[in-house]
Amino acid sequence: MARSTADTQGSTTSNYGAIDAGDSSTLHNGHVYNDNRTVHHQAQVEDDVAVMRAALFETDPEVDRQNLMHVKGNRVAGTCQWNLKNERYLAWMRGEFLVLTITGGPGKGKSMLADFVISELEKDATDKSALTYFFCLNDDVKRNNINSVLRGLLYHLIRTRPTLSRRLPSHFFYRERTRSAVTSPDSLWSALISMTSGATAITCVLDGLDECSDDTYFFLSDKLKRSGIVGPRVVLFTRPIHVLRLLPEIQLDPENSIYTGRDIALFIEEKLAELGSRICITDEFKSCLSETLARRARGTFLWIGFAVNEVLKQKSQTGGEICLSQLPAGLPAFYGRMLHQIRSEMESRCLCLLRWVAMALRPLSITEMAGVFFSDVRGPPSASQKSMIGDLVNECGSILMLKTRYSDDARYLYPGRLRYFDQHDTCIVLVHQSARDYLLRAEPDSEPGLEYWRLSAVKTNVQVLQACVACVERSVYREKMVEIPDLRNDEFQNSQSALLYYAADYIDMHAKLIPCTASAVFSKLFFSRPQYAARENWFDAIYRGKRQGWFDLFLLAAFARVVPWMHYLLSQKKQVLELRESVNTVGRSSKTLLMYATANGDVEMVRLLLEFGAGVNAKDQAGWRALHFASTTERPEIMKILLSKQAEPTAVTVDGKTALHIVVSHRGQSAGRLIAYLLEHGAPVDMADQAGMIPLIYAVRNNDFETAKCLLLAGSDTVNKGSPSGSTALHYAVSNALQYPQPERSSDMIKLLLHHGASVNALTIEDSRFPNQLIGDIQWHRLRALLEKSLVHVAQPVCTQICSRVIYGPRDAIYQIRTAGDGDTRRWTSFTSITNTIGVDTPGTRGLADKIAAAVGKA
Repeated sequence: MARSTADTQGSTTSNYGAIDAGDSSTLHNGHVYNDNRTVHHQAQVEDDVAVMRAALFETDPEVDRQNLMHVKGNRVAGTCQWNLKNERYLAWMRGEFLVLTITGGPGKGKSMLADFVISELEKDATDKSALTYFFCLNDDVKRNNINSVLRGLLYHLIRTRPTLSRRLPSHFFYRERTRSAVTSPDSLWSALISMTSGATAITCVLDGLDECSDDTYFFLSDKLKRSGIVGPRVVLFTRPIHVLRLLPEIQLDPENSIYTGRDIALFIEEKLAELGSRICITDEFKSCLSETLARRARGTFLWIGFAVNEVLKQKSQTGGEICLSQLPAGLPAFYGRMLHQIRSEMESRCLCLLRWVAMALRPLSITEMAGVFFSDVRGPPSASQKSMIGDLVNECGSILMLKTRYSDDARYLYPGRLRYFDQHDTCIVLVHQSARDYLLRAEPDSEPGLEYWRLSAVKTNVQVLQACVACVERSVYREKMVEIPDLRNDEFQNSQSALLYYAADYIDMHAKLIPCTASAVFSKLFFSRPQYAARENWFDAIYRGKRQGWFDLFLLAAFARVVPWMHYLLSQKKQVLELRESVNTVGRSSKTLLMYATANGDVEMVRLLLEFGAGVNAKDQAGWRALHFASTTERPEIMKILLSKQAEPTAVTVDGKTALHIVVSHRGQSAGRLIAYLLEHGAPVDMADQAGMIPLIYAVRNNDFETAKCLLLAGSDTVNKGSPSGSTALHYAVSNALQYPQPERSSDMIKLLLHHGASVNALTIEDSRFPNQLIGDIQWHRLRALLEKSLVHVAQPVCTQICSRVIYGPRDAIYQIRTAGDGDTRRWTSFTSITNTIGVDTPGTRGLADKIAAAVGKA
């Protein structure tokens, strides 16, 4: 890579004529280029794509789609076709609006319709279109939040169309910044938007949005309403969500109940065919059954599946008729019927089973569930114990189901955790999200028998958390730290509880779900015990040794980002002075709790600490304050909160950097909003750090056009303020053009600076060069790049010879073209067209085309 004049310190005069380029290299302007760099560049791109895919991976949407269809069954032929003629769908396909929602109640066939739409879009795929999709799932932490949704969409897009990765923001190509990028919804959304900026139209299909957390709805609603005519084409399949009500919508019911009713009829017809192949039934009973199913299903495919399964359990038509007469209408009543059928002697155990299935953050296997019921057992459960779990599943009826969980092979490094599953591990899941909704319903049930089965979300989560903590306390963690993946090794599988793998991996996540109003529960758990070995060893395992020897509970809570834990600890400090000392606890390098929370991008923790009186302007040993840490995150709301609490935007670190310097240097996707907040609160745009650099120079050096534009609008008088070497922003912009493989990327920056009054006569101290002299170098750099791309018109050996000698000036380059071969006119045409399309006329220089024309006349 060429070395920038502006960046050179203590440069010396070089005798370029004395440099001898070997056969494998060429010289240009004193810089050495390797002819194999294209191969190396391609390898680097492939490596970058692999890194990004690994960073984005949490789950593979294609595998999730296949598993969903395996569970639900294949779509019945002829169904969903009506959607292709729907006026709103056609308008969305024509691009009249970017976002479409398709809404319906539980069990209405939204996922089947989503699969149908994906299949149709796949048929229409072209080189100028790309499709990505994601299937949300409430009981899977890798599929129920905005971060996972966006990561999944990007992962599938890059996996199926790797070339689109070129459009990702530059910070995705920096390994050290990838982790923060993939954990920030704003950064991920910006990446998705940037991938739609080219000629390829991107379509996103998102199924089951209602199964995600509330912040997912609000985030997507905000972004989609702002997208206007820019961004991917998106279709959302979901239950009705209030925040999405203003978006164009197709309602499955009642708006399209006629068409969905026809799909129901086709579905019933197929189910009756299946029933007729299992038991002998008359045409009269089949007709009666068809009419009853259609009437009581209330437009719900899931109810029909339940009903037919109940009838299939009967051994005769008479039994089927009796069963049919007893079937209640609608899903809630059907769930209630299933629970009523549980034998009284099994109720307490079935309630425990349902509690764990409903609240677990990922599906538990039969083996793990045995660890719940037989908590004192060390090693794998016996066959009879696992058989008991199977009996409980059967007792619960169709509300539960068993499915095979295949290994994700999720060996990713960003962020945090490694999760490995057995290759064919049978796990227990609820049959549908509506079953979870029924069990966790907020309204009390008027029938005492059903009220027994209603679960309180808070109470149930506390019970699961307590069981997980108890499991860890009885485990190997009392004695030593064991990495979470290692718990799957035979050594620990044979000596520890079958629940330990889940318990250790998810304690902190269950703890985060405790509302602050119920934080007193932490007093009875190991979260409140000072210097407790089991907790410290578990903490080191889950956070990979980053505890750094801390035993202070406040620091552990801040680092773990468990807000209710911190709330409990602070609420125990009744004296004002004691509280002030606790909330300002410092760790290594004098970092406060607020600094850790800010660096983690933990908005709720920041709010909590400020509420309890954390010092917003405290600084660590490097002079960094919370506002400086906020400048490195992708959480603009944190900076907004800190500034509202009188954080000082003029404060500097020990190396003289303000928060504005740090934001500009970090180059995050949220930099624009962060800079806007800082400028609004008086951040200085002309303050130089100890290196003598103002924020504008950092922005230009990073080739960050939008940031440079923002800073110039705030203070254009800084445009000619130079570094200690005398290099101005314009020197850096011109030097960038020589460094980047595509120098035209810097032309907009040069034009921007010139528009704001950048001087072309500013002289550097080091080598006494003006910007216009550097711009002359760019012209030749562009000629070289374009000649290298012109192999269609000029034979490769000829092109290589010309490029290798272009440094000697236009006269020699023209001579090489004339003498390179047999005078093929194609070479002249190519060279002439190239020279006429490049060159930026800048004060003090002539365009490159003029230089070549003059040289041709003299040659």
